[in-house]
Amino acid sequence: MLFARDFLADQRVFRAPGAPERPAVSVILPTWRRCAGGLLQRAAGSVLSQGFGDLELIVVDDGSTDGTADLLAEIQAADARLVHVRHELNCGLPALRVNEGIELARGHFVAFQFDDDEWLEGGLEALVAAARETAEPSLVCGASLLVGPGEEERELPGTAVNLLTLSFQNRIANNAALLPRAAFEICGLYDPHVGMRRFCDWDLWLRCAHRLPIVAVDRRVSKAYVASDGAAIGVTAPADLPLFRYLNAIPRDHLLAPGCWRDYEIDGLAVAEVEVPRDLRRRLDEEHVRPFHRRLRHAFPRLSPPPSPPAPPVRSLVYTIDAYYPSVELCMGHYDSLSYHRGLAKMWYQPLFQIGGHWGRDLDLLLLIRTTMEPAVTVARDGLEAGIPVGYYLDDDLLSLYELGPPYDVLGPGTPRHASMIEQLQRVDAVWATRPLIAESVRPHNPRILPHNGSVPAAWLPAALRPRGADGPVRIGYVGGGFRIAEFSRLWEALRRLAAEFGDRLIFEFWGIDVSSLPPLASPVEQRPYVHSYHLFMQRLREPRFDVLLTPLNDHPRSHRAKTENKYYHTAVAGALGVFSDVPPYAPLPHGVTCLKTANDPDAWYAAVREAVTMPAERFDRMRRRMLEHVRLEYTEEVQIHLHEAAVRATEFHAATRGHRAEDGRPRVRHPSPGAAEIAKEYGVEVIEGPGEAAVTVEAPAPFWVRKEVFDRGLRRILAGEDADILVDRSESAEMPAALWEALAGGTVVVSNSPGAREFLVDGVTAVLFEGDSEEAVERARAARVRLQRNGWMLARSEVHPQRAASELFALYNRALREPAVVEPPPLPPPSRRERLRDTAKKAGIYRPLSRLYWAGRRKRVLVTYESYIASIHLYWDHARPALEAATGRSWLLLPAAEVPLEDLYSFHAVIVARGISQGSLEILRAGRRFGCRTVYDTDDNLLLIDQAFSDPENPWRRIFGEARPEIEAMLREADVVKLYGEPAVPSFLPYNSRIAVIRPYQILDGEEPPPPPEGRPVTVGFLGSYFKDDEFAPVVAAIQRILQEGQEGHPLRFEFFGFLPKALEGRPGISHVPWRSSYPEYRRALAGLGWEIGLAPLRNLEFNRGKNNAKYREYAAAGIAGIYSDAEVYRTTVAHRRTGLVVPHASEQAWYEAILELAGDADLRASIRRNAFADLRANYRQEEYVAAVAALLEGPLLPGRG
Repeated sequence: MLFARDFLADQRVFRAPGAPERPAVSVILPTWRRCAGGLLQRAAGSVLSQGFGDLELIVVDDGSTDGTADLLAEIQAADARLVHVRHELNCGLPALRVNEGIELARGHFVAFQFDDDEWLEGGLEALVAAARETAEPSLVCGASLLVGPGEEERELPGTAVNLLTLSFQNRIANNAALLPRAAFEICGLYDPHVGMRRFCDWDLWLRCAHRLPIVAVDRRVSKAYVASDGAAIGVTAPADLPLFRYLNAIPRDHLLAPGCWRDYEIDGLAVAEVEVPRDLRRRLDEEHVRPFHRRLRHAFPRLSPPPSPPAPPVRSLVYTIDAYYPSVELCMGHYDSLSYHRGLAKMWYQPLFQIGGHWGRDLDLLLLIRTTMEPAVTVARDGLEAGIPVGYYLDDDLLSLYELGPPYDVLGPGTPRHASMIEQLQRVDAVWATRPLIAESVRPHNPRILPHNGSVPAAWLPAALRPRGADGPVRIGYVGGGFRIAEFSRLWEALRRLAAEFGDRLIFEFWGIDVSSLPPLASPVEQRPYVHSYHLFMQRLREPRFDVLLTPLNDHPRSHRAKTENKYYHTAVAGALGVFSDVPPYAPLPHGVTCLKTANDPDAWYAAVREAVTMPAERFDRMRRRMLEHVRLEYTEEVQIHLHEAAVRATEFHAATRGHRAEDGRPRVRHPSPGAAEIAKEYGVEVIEGPGEAAVTVEAPAPFWVRKEVFDRGLRRILAGEDADILVDRSESAEMPAALWEALAGGTVVVSNSPGAREFLVDGVTAVLFEGDSEEAVERARAARVRLQRNGWMLARSEVHPQRAASELFALYNRALREPAVVEPPPLPPPSRRERLRDTAKKAGIYRPLSRLYWAGRRKRVLVTYESYIASIHLYWDHARPALEAATGRSWLLLPAAEVPLEDLYSFHAVIVARGISQGSLEILRAGRRFGCRTVYDTDDNLLLIDQAFSDPENPWRRIFGEARPEIEAMLREADVVKLYGEPAVPSFLPYNSRIAVIRPYQILDGEEPPPPPEGRPVTVGFLGSYFKDDEFAPVVAAIQRILQEGQEGHPLRFEFFGFLPKALEGRPGISHVPWRSSYPEYRRALAGLGWEIGLAPLRNLEFNRGKNNAKYREYAAAGIAGIYSDAEVYRTTVAHRRTGLVVPHASEQAWYEAILELAGDADLRASIRRNAFADLRANYRQEEYVAAVAALLEGPLLPGRG
């Protein structure tokens, strides 16, 4: 595991006296061994000879050995604008060296040059002039002459440069681009991952094109030489276009930001925690990472060749389009992150014309989006023959689009594109359709039609609304494409009347549509051109700008009636009030509640827009708030994810049942379960119950669901602010009553005493739960009915909506297809006497009491239950489980509290509640006591004193644990024993329970000796820990700032934070950060690879902190890191000063300063501490002792109370 920072340790920067302090432009030129042939001289000379001279040229030498250093010194002596950055180690990653140059740059703008390319005279001046005319950070690019082998020449870009053309191929030469430094804060720097070497500049341009305007300069500014010699990256690095497409589809901007990029992992088989799957992973490993490691093993001995890691179970969904289509982000892109993290699939884009041979090895599912060209037929056929599920996506009625006339007449009947569409629709496994009208058009060609819809990220919705006309005039706008000019021509007279009436009190603004041919308006009119980037479009839309947005739509021809509500999402993101045509696509929008709708005539439009402009501000704001609520509850990616999952799973099902389709083209499933048939029919599947051929027989019950009409009714009630009805359930049902789900979905507040309801409902949040008399519960429900109504509806939406039911149903069907057929077993022998007695006891209702009596003396299990699976659960219980089972002779079961069946606890010998904070954990402990189990409350923190640790009253941990105080206190009092990890914690817990067991934790060790220290790099001082540690770090931060300010030439230092990073040190040079790993095994592997020599452990001497254990001491010692610890009791009693660590007064900045410098400057002291601390772990923190103590606690007599 290598990070960008590993290649910066040997950096030396040479600036000449008189170097520019604030140049306009910094030009970054990475180089390696291009001196001898004169290429470097040519490249640098073409920069320094530019007529625009307000620049610095930063040449980053990646370990050249051919006289490059002498040449640069010679140039610098003649021109102080050259900055020489020298490295002895060659990393072979130009992107990393360019990033290094950007980090050192002093200019407002940044331009790039390669060491085998050159600028043309006047090129930089043209780029800078264009950049200075832009009002916002932009990617400025000029033309370049590409010179290939044999002096072949061609011009870049060769066409207009935008996201559409860039998505197909790189149109911008690296030395023809200029960016303001602010752009890197938005888009990130170059990606230095070894798999990106060949396409790192294209990757950056694509990321910029998604978020920045592109400004093209109409002149040739440079020459770029392709494969100028054998050392060119175009010769030495494999060009794997599918791998590039996959990596490019992973969001990384935040990791490549200027303050974070040093911590970027450059050789991982997972990028930004997204795994690379299938054959892509093999090629990345074998063709990129392993050769890279072999070349660098001399510098990083830890890169010993490990066995190839197994490919993770990550699935890959490729979508392809004739040409890039911005709305694909709305249709598909917003689901990507959720889809991946829910284990469904990682989605990525391949242009249709770039899908080459062997493409099937890289993906699990292919989705053709609006493809009409002939090659799509071939791709679909090849995918089907390879057994890959193939779908076709339609968010427009393409089969009737020709009715609009040019340019859509090429899709009409009798044209090649129409024939191609029909053949694709007939061949594919399933068609994804966003509207019933589209499904009608498709059904004659394919009955396997799946519902789908776009979405909007919840994070894009505004947190606050801008008052109407906050800047003076009311701003009325339209945002979208230019194809609604017919609609605006029809309603234009309404806008003319409004403009004549209100004059300068209105401003009209039109995006993407040219209204200059229409009669002028008396109010100001502004126009913005269409942008191809959906992200940039939405980013601009989120600026507080519009008050009213207009969405006119004619209801003819047919294709208009197949439109989606995406303009409604746009209106919500803008925080505006929407005025929509009253046509079928906008039927789901509640007129007068969240928007206004109007007939398509000028008088009606005039009245509607005038109403939006003049209605009372209170009503205007209320409608906008309800619109945001509507979109948040119904149209965000988090809400619609089940719809997307269902489409993916149904496509896989239809692919797996190709050979079992009936004459009507639909597969049949034998599934005698209520609710299955209606859901399956919506996805092109017929469910049968009786005889007949079926693709699969399913015995498991279908998921329970509530009809969409019920949810729609409940949503309307919420949006309209109607008083919610209250349903009181006194059934005491052991299951969640179906009527309660119906009530919640319909916007009714539920009050229930059913134990089964407690599995789903949270008292006071989604319902009111009671025992005994219901009157008080009903009063509570009345007092909180607005919150309960909304939260209850949201719970039902997530649990029993038809979209989730469809997703679960097809997961069930796919699982049934994968499972082997069950062979009918031979007839069973007659029941034994014991079985007959058991059946009789069950019928008499006495089986469970007898069973409890039987197991009372034969308890062979121990339960450990927890709220969340954190590191301490893994270390002290899961990792130790085999040893605990051997020591106790019992089987150990680890379960989240939400999954523990209380009625089965009679069969357990002991119940251990680890860090429990919930009512559920308390009920488990009480049930264990009722059944005679030994109960233990286990904690490695004093959560009752959490307020001491965090000064911020809004800290989420203060809130969470503060609210849980009654449950924690009850568990401490009622447990048979409280288990702690250190004696300093005991006094805080004695007031709650006198039976306290202190068991020293153990430490996992990976060998007999501590790991060897890193060599040939600055001493690294690290800290590991999760979040919210600023209060602990105050004196340490001051010491670190002082060290960084002074500089330490004798023993240079760098500081690294794993997890928590103090706010005061964010973005500081010399400070790096590694994201936290919540998985304990991943966390240990990451810590082992960081190469720290010194570890910090500040801890205030609070009563709260006396409840902690010395985990940092143990982790540092196990990793071979010499630690510096506060003199808090937990360390004072376990760390031997100057033998196993340094112990310093916590509050003393000077003490931390001196300890860090002493340990950094004394390698012998570090080595001694490392050896002694590791020996201490081996002698005193052994798993055997921990397991024996836990076994004695559970198997021996109950501990006596402490005095």
